[in-house]
Amino acid sequence: MYVGTQMGYPTNWGWQAITKNIGAPCQEAVVSTGNALYFIGTDDFYEYQLNGLPTPIGQNVRRWFFKNLNPNYKDKMSSFYDQDQHVIYWAFVSNNSLDGTLDTCIVYNWATQTWGRMDLKMQGFVQILNGQMTYNTLGTQWTTWNSLPNISYDSSFWINYRITPGFFDTTNKLMALAGTSTGATITTNAFGDDSMYTSMQQFKMRFYMEPASGSAIWQGRPTLGTSDPTLIANANTGPFVLADARFDVGQSTRWHNLILTFNGDFELIMWYPLLVSRGKN
Repeated sequence: MYVGTQMGYPTNWGWQAITKNIGAPCQEAVVSTGNALYFIGTDDFYEYQLNGLPTPIGQNVRRWFFKNLNPNYKDKMSSFYDQDQHVIYWAFVSNNSLDGTLDTCIVYNWATQTWGRMDLKMQGFVQILNGQMTYNTLGTQWTTWNSLPNISYDSSFWINYRITPGFFDTTNKLMALAGTSTGATITTNAFGDDSMYTSMQQFKMRFYMEPASGSAIWQGRPTLGTSDPTLIANANTGPFVLADARFDVGQSTRWHNLILTFNGDFELIMWYPLLVSRGKN
């Protein structure tokens, strides 16, 4: 990783090595937000602000990302920065892609330092300019020159537009990453203790925007980290009580987690279980 400085004649550019151990697999792995660079390295996600060394930021997602990244196509990425939302998109080829098609996207909000993901087959990101005015559409607003508003020609009114993240899908159709969500599924973290059994009576949530409806599946296991399906219990919870933002669970084990499914546009900002000890083991 090098930083170039414009030195002027006769040197032109001077290059300084920031680090010889950290780099990026391709150009699209690097995203500029104006004040900082965010990029995918060979072992982590990094932030760099033109001072010192790059700072690792992917502690919560790096293992998942590099486990799912197809190493044969690690140089084939597409990125986009949504300046309005402070959100960075990296589309990449996962191990589930058999033909090298971009099929998964990891998302980072640098303002809140939160991560997300999407399953999305695409060819690459593009900018969509919405609301801009052209000579071809001018006649639909005003039929004659005399009917134009009394606004100077150099006013920003004539070039007013909004940038929306977009992409081309696998059928060459232009799509926008905008609009109302139809829903999402969330798998929570695990709650419990190795030394005791607990009963999860309720699962409470707090929404910034409430969903239209929801459901949940409770999963319980005696040992945290086990993937043995014979040890993992599954059960439907009670119905989603929108007025109280809760699920009634009523299940006992050492470790609990829930698979939440919500319909409609929503924003969930926190959750917590109501656990009651059933005695030490």
